[in-house]
Amino acid sequence: MYQQNYKLRTYDCDKNKIAKPSGLLQETQDCGDGQMESEGLTYIELFDQGKAFMLSRLDMNIKEELHYRDELTTRTGPCPSRRATFLRNYAMWRAEGGQTKEDIAVLVSTQWTLVGVEDRKLLTVDDVDLSRYTHDEYLEAAPGKLKISREEEASLTCVAEHRISYTDSDVNGHMNNTYYVDYLCDQIPELEEGTHRVSTVRIHFSKEAVVGDTMEIWMTPKMAPREGADQEFRYLFRTV
Repeated sequence: MYQQNYKLRTYDCDKNKIAKPSGLLQETQDCGDGQMESEGLTYIELFDQGKAFMLSRLDMNIKEELHYRDELTTRTGPCPSRRATFLRNYAMWRAEGGQTKEDIAVLVSTQWTLVGVEDRKLLTVDDVDLSRYTHDEYLEAAPGKLKISREEEASLTCVAEHRISYTDSDVNGHMNNTYYVDYLCDQIPELEEGTHRVSTVRIHFSKEAVVGDTMEIWMTPKMAPREGADQEFRYLFRTV
């Protein structure tokens, strides 16, 4: 896998010096961008060809609590993919004195689609050459399907609105996918209080939010942990 080293900065962490999920996600995706630049077609070169990768699913497992100034080794690689779904893994390890520890601290598994920039036409794995990239085996950060019961869906209420603005947008012209988790974390009181941290994130993306849109954030009350997950409790969100 492609690898780069990183040290957590002030803007990656909250007031309790705990790494925010968005800070970790931004570092993983920077690592992916670095691989594209060093090993093959860069993201901007791909964009100039009229193509862009769009994130459709993200699963994140933060196995260890990470803090300001922690040194990390981040690795990533695309995984064997079929049809119109592109798989990519990211992983982070703690590093001290140039030595990478054995156990993974953060694992992120993602699924992407490749689309035409102008017509939003769905493209397949045959429409882009990824052969020059160092590949990896696909690992599930949060195994199992995301199941939502009728009772859980009925308990969702609108708790906030956010107008998509200039600072939310990226080179694709819509809100960057790492920003969504910030707006969701803003609704979790236990994070503000510093009594808990995020351990697992599961996001399914269905439609991009562009500048000028207003995004509603819907949220359930505190729920029991997902079966088999290392959680004390969880929340379910929907953005509209």
